[in-house]
Amino acid sequence: DWRSVVPEETFLFKYLESTSQDTCPEEFHFWNGLVALGMGIGREVTLIDSDPVVGNLFVCLTGPSSAGKSRSKRHLNKMLMEHLPYDKTNKVSRGAKVIKAPGSAEYLVSTFTSVDEVMVPGRTVPMRTYYPVRGLVEFDELSQLMSTAGRVGNAIRPQLMELYDAPR
Repeated sequence: DWRSVVPEETFLFKYLESTSQDTCPEEFHFWNGLVALGMGIGREVTLIDSDPVVGNLFVCLTGPSSAGKSRSKRHLNKMLMEHLPYDKTNKVSRGAKVIKAPGSAEYLVSTFTSVDEVMVPGRTVPMRTYYPVRGLVEFDELSQLMSTAGRVGNAIRPQLMELYDAPR
């Protein structure tokens, strides 16, 4: 019962109040709302611990076919596109970049970095500057993730674990 734990006059309360009008289970909306909060705060807000804790969530919505998992996620995606859009022309965009079903660790890493390459006189290789990307990695089906991670030589599983652990 999210109404008993979510304070009124907060983003999460307003999000849940508006999304819970449909027929999807409210639990799906609750977890999607927490993902939205994590996307909104990024690494700018942390809980102070021996290592700072960032709002970086791994959420797995489970339920039978047609239970409303995808429909509930549409509210999240629409809200992110309207209120936290990722601007690929802005090197320091704080918008949410949605990364759908990356097939390899290399592709996943490349989507989480925005790179400037500039040739500097006296150097034979370009100087690279990396900018952070606030990303949401989505797999519509757990079986899709498992088959990708199970391919010989594919390093996506440890790379995803590294992202969820939120290293610097």
